[in-house]
Amino acid sequence: MSPVVVVNAEAAVRDWLLTRPAVTAIVQNAIFIGVPAEISRREGAYPLVGVHRLFSTVGAYLPVDDAALQLDCWGPMKSQKAASAAASAIASELWSLVPNTALTADVVAKGVHDLATVWGPDPVSDRPRYIVTATVTLLAVTP
Repeated sequence: MSPVVVVNAEAAVRDWLLTRPAVTAIVQNAIFIGVPAEISRREGAYPLVGVHRLFSTVGAYLPVDDAALQLDCWGPMKSQKAASAAASAIASELWSLVPNTALTADVVAKGVHDLATVWGPDPVSDRPRYIVTATVTLLAVTP
């Protein structure tokens, strides 16, 4: 029996977004899996994006992964515009993702669905945040 390959959806999408000029023009390379605490405390680190997996449905179809992802697009304090621009760029890039696009050397995107964007500022600090959610269908491939 061959080993099961599980897709690291968060890393694949993050790495692909880091190659998209419309996204990096806004957040440079500040796209993280989660957001490290030492980064989140530095005001100069914003805008930035945190990528999180909400859930997956892999079942019997490995190495295909339907990963529901949440991308938190944070702006500097009192700058809803920066958070909005990051969310718009990310949603646009995800929506334009065509089937069979290589995200990384070992992950191919098969499609994106259930894409949504919602305003969700931090409930404690009121830091601006737009949340982009999307389900991406990914296939692990052998490079």
